[in-house]
Amino acid sequence: MSRPCRLLALPLVLALAACQPVQNPARGTVDYALITPEAARAMAREEHPRILARFGGAYDDVAFSDQVARIGLRVAVASDIAEEPLVFTVLDTPVVNAFATPGYVYVTRGLLALANDESEVAAVLAHEIGHVAARHAPERMEQAMGVSLLAVLLGTVAAASAGGVEGEMLADLLGLGANLYLAGFSREQEREADRLAIRYLVRAGYDPGALARILRSLEAWERLQARLRGEEPMAVPEFLSTHPSTPARVRAARRLAQAAPRGDRRREAWLARLDGLVFGDGPRQGFVEGRRFVHPELRLAFEAPAGFRLTNRPEAVVGEGPGGRVLVFDLVAAEPWEEVADVLVRSLEGQRYGRLGRYRTYEGFEAAVAELVLGDREGLAAVVRDPEGRAFRFLYLAPWLERRDRRRFLDWLDSFRILTPWEVRRLKVTVLRVVPVPSRGARALVRRMAVERLPREHLLVLNRRPNLAAFRPGERVKIVVREPVGRVRDIRRRRR
Repeated sequence: MSRPCRLLALPLVLALAACQPVQNPARGTVDYALITPEAARAMAREEHPRILARFGGAYDDVAFSDQVARIGLRVAVASDIAEEPLVFTVLDTPVVNAFATPGYVYVTRGLLALANDESEVAAVLAHEIGHVAARHAPERMEQAMGVSLLAVLLGTVAAASAGGVEGEMLADLLGLGANLYLAGFSREQEREADRLAIRYLVRAGYDPGALARILRSLEAWERLQARLRGEEPMAVPEFLSTHPSTPARVRAARRLAQAAPRGDRRREAWLARLDGLVFGDGPRQGFVEGRRFVHPELRLAFEAPAGFRLTNRPEAVVGEGPGGRVLVFDLVAAEPWEEVADVLVRSLEGQRYGRLGRYRTYEGFEAAVAELVLGDREGLAAVVRDPEGRAFRFLYLAPWLERRDRRRFLDWLDSFRILTPWEVRRLKVTVLRVVPVPSRGARALVRRMAVERLPREHLLVLNRRPNLAAFRPGERVKIVVREPVGRVRDIRRRRR
């Protein structure tokens, strides 16, 4: 045996020796796995806090989250893992997503806003429970371990045998294949989770057609978001994707549901619970109002310079401006005893910066300012400390700094202020409201939609309607409105 082959064989022999028999509840088979169920659940518990931090934490409407958990438990007791404890969490983010790890099922309020009845919520949760029951996450982790190992070892073999450019090309192709294969659950895993979802919906007494309906809503939402970005909807051929395309999943779900008995949909009960759900960025993440950013929980506000467009991201507020200029605002850790200049220096660790200067903002907050060089860009950086001792970082980057850039930057710092409790309560947040269609038709609802662009399209997608004529006068539907933060919180308290 050649030396490269010995290098390849030894780790594979060790990996096979470590495999243990594990029951697969969904398939009724015994699999040999590197990761035991106990180890998988332990890893999921460790990951849970990081998932919460990444997705804005758990949604703080207790009554709403409890209802989603009750729907999930109804499906769980009808699944192949009825005895396994599952924690259902509504994530406080407008991102449309749902996923599961062993013992945990997550769904975002952004996805739940698209559901039009309880059975559609159940379908989303049933799909994720199917992933857990079929052990898809541990399988994916084992594949990652195996493919990474093989990519390294086969790259070594390729380099040793082919040599030169050919060996490097083969190693690159192997690495590319590994990345494509592990970009998510495989096509077959997604199909299996869909099949299991239909099975669990029927057992739980829900309408099995709900899976196809919610998938259609997700597809329509993706198309709408592409229009808002000025892009064509992504059309990746299924054979190049790690997931089956949504239209293909809709067709398959419809076929499976046609052979199953009908069940509960519970539209009115779900819409009643959905009334008041935060839509888009919420108080805990802060939100953008034109060039202004406000954060009710942190009680702060600032205004970006003219010509900048703000985007609120989980890790920072980012602004894009003229001529490739960029600004970034975020919170940095600071000890009460630290000088504000020391906080700025620590936040710029590893970056080139110039002489530090002191500054006091228009509102009287202490700040430290410095010029910096970030890659091929010049910029300005500052840390501002508020009366509570919190430290906020301001970064302004440009291809090269001009006099007007310095003026813009200081105007931005001077706009930073702390909001009073009265101002916080009067800030308006975007929420879903469930209202009857007026007798004059749905066109009146379009005028009430509090979205920046395409109000008609938002109304159609949220309610999964082909056109405005499909709305019947008197029926209850979802619209998007803006309401004071204080009123939304008061309604939540009453619902508890």
